[in-house]
Amino acid sequence: AYPFTTIEPNHGIGQYITTCPCAKTSFASDGNISDPAALTKYTCCPKYGRCINGRRYVPVQIIDVAGLVPGASEGRGLGNKFLDDLRHAHILLHIVDVSGTTNERGEATEGYDPTKDIEWLLEEINLWIFGNLWVKFPRMIRKVMQGGQSPSLILQKKLSGYGTTMPIVMKALARLGYTADPEIKLDQWDEDKVRRFVNIFVETRFPFVIALNKIDHKDSDKNIARICKRHPHLAQVPTSALAECYLRKLHKDGIIKYEVGDDDFITRKDQEESGDPVTLKPVDAQIAARLDKLKDLLLRHGSTGVQEAIQTAVSMLGYFVVYPVANLNNFTCGDESTPYASFRDAFLVPPRISVRGLADELWRVTQFISAEGLGPNNSTRQLSEED
Repeated sequence: AYPFTTIEPNHGIGQYITTCPCAKTSFASDGNISDPAALTKYTCCPKYGRCINGRRYVPVQIIDVAGLVPGASEGRGLGNKFLDDLRHAHILLHIVDVSGTTNERGEATEGYDPTKDIEWLLEEINLWIFGNLWVKFPRMIRKVMQGGQSPSLILQKKLSGYGTTMPIVMKALARLGYTADPEIKLDQWDEDKVRRFVNIFVETRFPFVIALNKIDHKDSDKNIARICKRHPHLAQVPTSALAECYLRKLHKDGIIKYEVGDDDFITRKDQEESGDPVTLKPVDAQIAARLDKLKDLLLRHGSTGVQEAIQTAVSMLGYFVVYPVANLNNFTCGDESTPYASFRDAFLVPPRISVRGLADELWRVTQFISAEGLGPNNSTRQLSEED
């Protein structure tokens, strides 16, 4: 209702849903654990997030940054402040109002084309990074000519402020046709070549998921079709944040049973017709009509899309969940204060991370001794640092 009211970034926690390994054991939990220290038998007990009958909710950090306006790369609106907030993100989730009732300045309107929002956001990020890189480019060329540093290393250092690693730089260079450093002649790059590199770098470093929000609006279908046609290469998820909030509230109030990301919910009427114990509250005709509309929305789209947007973002990154434990028989972590808490820890880690890399990331180990893992049929196998 009030676009562009965010000034400082808001930090929140979302949840990535996956199947917990406890589902293959006898340690699964219904999620109703008030005191992990009071457990008397081995039970899945997450330290963070939750697990309900083998459905694991792993926390992910989400940062809601201030709204961007065209010209931000030149200082309009919050300008570089907004763009600077993006540097730490692994992936960008761009929420686009597909109702066409809010324009690029956050003003109420009708018939606005939301494809513009996607285009100028990409353009502003490209202009921001190009401007920062282009002003340093003469100095970069001199460093290459002096020798001692490869062109790819110089590029990586200049782009390191955007959380850039060497593999990201090499992937962007490969898309430009370069397979080795001797092929890269920075002194022969003109402004157009640098812009092309920046465009590819942005696509590589900042993958996008487009959340097509307000799918319940009458104009959303035509605007979604327009966006799909103009940007078929971008991951897109239809969403209704309003419906998700309303469903969660009704669940909290005991009117329906609903789990985040589900494609349906249970009402008192459903319980009565199925013969199940009736535990939900009755509703008046107005709320009953709203529930019918919500069921129709879930039937059409499969869900509200809010959870699916997070699932899509994590999947695009290729991240997966690891469960470090100290004991492969009861899957506990060795914490004496919670001796019966199994599968306590769960971490989302990037693809191709090594065992040593994981150990360094989680515990800052100084000396690697050994590690074990479970193979097929729960067989134990020794893991090397490189695995």
